[in-house]
Amino acid sequence: MHARDKPLPILRATTRRERLERARHIADWILGHYSDAVVAIGIYGSTARGSDEPYSDLEMSVLMRSSPTPGRDERYVQGLKISVEFHTVGSVYRRLQRVDLTWPLCVDQFVSVLSLYDPEGHWPKLKLLVDQLPSGSFVQAIREGIVGELLENFAKLENARKRDDAPAMRWIAWNLAWDVAMISALMNRAYFTSWSRTPDEILRLPSLLPAVKSLVEKFRNGDLRSAKGLHRCCEAAVRGVVQHVATLGVHVQVEPSLAGPPREQIGGGGPGSKR
Repeated sequence: MHARDKPLPILRATTRRERLERARHIADWILGHYSDAVVAIGIYGSTARGSDEPYSDLEMSVLMRSSPTPGRDERYVQGLKISVEFHTVGSVYRRLQRVDLTWPLCVDQFVSVLSLYDPEGHWPKLKLLVDQLPSGSFVQAIREGIVGELLENFAKLENARKRDDAPAMRWIAWNLAWDVAMISALMNRAYFTSWSRTPDEILRLPSLLPAVKSLVEKFRNGDLRSAKGLHRCCEAAVRGVVQHVATLGVHVQVEPSLAGPPREQIGGGGPGSKR
């Protein structure tokens, strides 16, 4: 085996059985150390789904009545990356109800859980909460994502195109494609299992716009040589998203009379403004 084919020395291939045994050991320690403050403990990620591979990490969520410990503990133990996240139970319920552009990537760790301890049944309650979120929450998140991120990134892409800055165009297009992926998930009331699996999972969404599919496949296949072609693909995806959400009642164009109060009414201090 060539040196370049070997994993980094800090990494070690582990089996699913090893990861589960390590998780149970950690859960026992947490229960012994924090006692009644612990509400639930679970494994999430690939180990919970049964799709873990030799170099997969071990990810665990701990729900607490209060939070006497830092939010996350990450370390390598005998070549295995272990991440244990501590959350107050109330904060998790509130976070899952707050739908925004990052929501599709924060849900899975609380609803696709291999339970190690859950006497009050919080893991299934969280899954039910997500399934029953009102449609209005997603509509508002879609609008905010388009106005606050997608169109802003497209404006940056246009500026890069105007100055013929191909490297910047590729970098901005990546961010724009990410926005499109998250908005597409929100339109489907869906969430992704992990950041690395997003390119594959977005293509399996029940409802995916053709222009969005083309953009995702362009990145997935590494077809980034032509910055101008990438720009055209981004423009088509943005146009498709904006036009589609309009049919759902999500309008991103604001009439001048509805654009908000004058600057001086919101604390602005432009030239000639009265103090």
